[in-house]
Amino acid sequence: MPHTVKPTLMRQLLRLLLPSMLVLVGTLGVLFVLLTSRFSNQQMLSNTEQLARSFAEQSVLAMLTGSTVNAEPVLQQMKTFPDFVGAGLWSKENQLLVWHGDTKTADTFKRLLAEPATDEIRIWQLDQLVFLAAAVKVQAGAEHAEAELSLDAPSSLPLGYALLVFSKARLQQQIGNSLLISLGAVALAALIILWFISNWVQKTTLPLRQLSERMQSDDFLRQASSPVSGGSSEIQHISQAYQQMAAAIIERDEALRIHQHKLETLVEIRTRELTTARDAALTASRHKSEFLANITHELRTPLQSVIGYIDLVNEQLEFTDYADLTDDLNRAQRNAENLLKMINSLLDFSKIEAGKMELHLSQVRVSQVIQQCVDLIKPLLQSNQLQLDISNKGLELWTDGEKLLQVLVNLMSNACKYTQSGRITLRVHEDGNHCEFSIADTGCGIDPQQLEHIFMPFYQVDGSQSRRSGGTGLGLAITRQFVELMGGSVTALSQLDQGSVFIVRVPISKT
Repeated sequence: MPHTVKPTLMRQLLRLLLPSMLVLVGTLGVLFVLLTSRFSNQQMLSNTEQLARSFAEQSVLAMLTGSTVNAEPVLQQMKTFPDFVGAGLWSKENQLLVWHGDTKTADTFKRLLAEPATDEIRIWQLDQLVFLAAAVKVQAGAEHAEAELSLDAPSSLPLGYALLVFSKARLQQQIGNSLLISLGAVALAALIILWFISNWVQKTTLPLRQLSERMQSDDFLRQASSPVSGGSSEIQHISQAYQQMAAAIIERDEALRIHQHKLETLVEIRTRELTTARDAALTASRHKSEFLANITHELRTPLQSVIGYIDLVNEQLEFTDYADLTDDLNRAQRNAENLLKMINSLLDFSKIEAGKMELHLSQVRVSQVIQQCVDLIKPLLQSNQLQLDISNKGLELWTDGEKLLQVLVNLMSNACKYTQSGRITLRVHEDGNHCEFSIADTGCGIDPQQLEHIFMPFYQVDGSQSRRSGGTGLGLAITRQFVELMGGSVTALSQLDQGSVFIVRVPISKT
């Protein structure tokens, strides 16, 4: 028995001529819209042209007398027509005698009338508007009263133009409605065609649906062993490819299971290693914090004794012949005090990292904290010849006064160190439930690209050995930690050679 070649699914679908029918229906819809819009446009132009001629005939008296009062009745009549935008009279001296409408439309009309023409009626279509200019002439056999009013002007010459402007919005709306009707007709025709096709496709693609159901079943690999009966040649090819794919999937699943077991074993080993490394890192960090706290404590105690002995020696030298040595002792005392500040910063930082820093909340007067801060930085202000401006409204905060003082001292000290012969401004004001401190200076400023790093521990804007200002790089880091511990925030704004502004916000009352 000879093998019969079944028609392909593509050939059966092409027999329906679906694309041709859709193109035909769409073309008819487009033609309908074009014809409708053209007819509507011509109808509108015809109606407006008749109105323009009637307007010109009724404007003869107003043009002869040059009186706007005589033109008002006919202008009011023109306003009653739909789509009216503007109307007016244009004299033969090329001047606008009267105009009802917006100024922009009148200016457009003036530009259009500047073009020479001899037509009795002139029409322009611009965007959303239609402009009409009808010549106003004295008709043969005019009334005697009109002849008397004319200033012996020849009746054959035009007296000017009657101007009308109408909107095309309603016309475009009608065109849009026609387009919607056409689209509806096209959609209806397409739905009918699709209904016929769906019935036919349900019969011709039944084997394909059976194959799809097999693929979606839980035991699709087992069902793939039996081929699908019936259907077109494409469906038979799909069934064969499905069987080959199922066999490849089974083989690949086995390889994946083996590989998955190896990966799980490797992940378990790496997880144990990472856990061990994490625990070691946490232990090292804890030991580091404890070491910093212990060593700074051991360094601070003898250093305070050194500062005390220097004070004692200074007092004794004042009453001897060696008073000239006080300058060297004062220099040594300043260096010792700077070293003590660095040690205190390391101690604070180690407490913060260890989570041992605590708040001691109380009612704090902002004015007292600011005065203490000014007393502490006064030597820096004097040595750098700086002016200090303070604006304070006498607020009271529920916060840790010592940490707030240290925050202000850190920021004000930085402003003094990086400003020479300039001005430092401290502003304090209430912002909702927060108190905002703004410390601004006129110093060298900071590169905006470095602003996101300046609050990192041990970070120096100028990290070279020849930098002008010393320090450990912990001041701003401790400042941010203190402010966040108090429930606030600190931000910085700066430009090179334009100074810097640091803004600290802390809560005013209990939260």
